[in-house]
Amino acid sequence: MNYFNHTIHNCLDSLKKDPNGLSFIHIAQQSIVLKGLLTGWHALHGVEFEVGSIKNEGVTLFVANPSALSRIKQSLPSLLQQLRQNGWLIQKINLKVTSLPGFNLPKSRNRNNKRIPKLGLEAFKALEQQIDNEEIFAAIQKLNRHHHSDPG
Repeated sequence: MNYFNHTIHNCLDSLKKDPNGLSFIHIAQQSIVLKGLLTGWHALHGVEFEVGSIKNEGVTLFVANPSALSRIKQSLPSLLQQLRQNGWLIQKINLKVTSLPGFNLPKSRNRNNKRIPKLGLEAFKALEQQIDNEEIFAAIQKLNRHHHSDPG
């Protein structure tokens, strides 16, 4: 056993011996189980969230942005019902938008790298020469530059 694993086991053993530490471990386990259950719930699909405190028959969920909060808020009755069916005695769910650093880091977007077929590009290039409106001309130029550049 390496030093790191030995240290972790010593810390966990110490926490288990302390009543407050044991309570901490129990709450952490509950949070993990609850997050797993909620992750499969339809209203939270694709929403970044964290389980906060679980106490007094209530739970706090931290979400990354106001739109996620609004989306979940609309489905709270069905969420509470699902939790009760799974044996959780939760009567209230508090929702909060968090501003913790790093919580909602933007994920790299999977760019749509599909290209316009060659015949379509030729048509846009010809169209570019016929446009009198500056805004439309600039948009078509941008489109042509984008689709003539290498995918990446």
